[in-house]
Amino acid sequence: MPFPPGKKEDIQMEGGEWVKASDGIEIYAKTWKSSVQPPLAKVLAIHGLNEHINRSGYNFAFGKLAEAGLEVHGIDMRGFGRSGWLSGDRGYSGGLEVVLKDLGEAIERTYVEGVPLFIFGHSMGGGLAILATHKYLNKYPITGVIISSPALGVPPDQALPWPLTAIAGGLAKVFPRMPAPNKIEGSQLTSVAANAQAYMDDKYVFHQTIMVGTILPVLFAAGNFAEKEYKSWPENLSIFAFIGEKDKVVDPPALKEFMTKLPAHDKKAKFYEGAVHELLHEVDPLPSLVADEVKSWILAHADAKKNGKVLKAESSTIEVVSKEVWSNYKL
Repeated sequence: MPFPPGKKEDIQMEGGEWVKASDGIEIYAKTWKSSVQPPLAKVLAIHGLNEHINRSGYNFAFGKLAEAGLEVHGIDMRGFGRSGWLSGDRGYSGGLEVVLKDLGEAIERTYVEGVPLFIFGHSMGGGLAILATHKYLNKYPITGVIISSPALGVPPDQALPWPLTAIAGGLAKVFPRMPAPNKIEGSQLTSVAANAQAYMDDKYVFHQTIMVGTILPVLFAAGNFAEKEYKSWPENLSIFAFIGEKDKVVDPPALKEFMTKLPAHDKKAKFYEGAVHELLHEVDPLPSLVADEVKSWILAHADAKKNGKVLKAESSTIEVVSKEVWSNYKL
């Protein structure tokens, strides 16, 4: 049952704005403006399940990118954050095709000819980043993809037996608004108690049940791409992935397998020892390290694009970053 629609005057905009999707639905959007114009590159950011684009970790990281001359645009997807608060339709995205259409419109708003374009996605948004890139690459010259703790698989102890998976998939098609358990504790996302509590207290993070038509089609499609369709990834499309080695929300081994077999010439995955799901909300200095690595990766690839260079990975695709190393990163 949808919640009553919210009132715009009751919604804290935090630098964002309302944009209209092609079907007239109003969606919350925010842009972190580059410190230079035109920007050195533009980035479309896609948030994860339950959450929204205006959380502190995103503001911190995207602020760093903006200071470095990169411009970031993100939306609260339908059913989430301020978009869900306004519509009252919390937890329901409209389904995978609707989400991909909204993301295509966000890419169109973001893209400027001659400015390198990157797609960033976290968790469920990581799966959507892959799917949106696959769908729109022929229309927009995407330079690179960054996936943070992507939902390419669930930990084995959370996986449903095959018959139940098939049943769940069928229910998602027939009864997309059927509720499913959606209890994610803040302590599963970060080892920082204050950040975990902030997640639980955030009124724009929806802790109610999620609709099966929101999450299952994304999980199935992203998992299918990682397992079968990965061969269609262009060799010249760069990708950077990172994840906490102790992540229990998504499956780190699934990311390792995906990145190992992906045919991209330029690919890199970093696994941070001791960290869990949300690296941008983890213990210092990890958020700064991750934000700086994303910034450096984008800048290097934007420069290569500008100068017609082709980058190839110079070291192992998979890198485990020890806690001793990352905890000594100088801010």
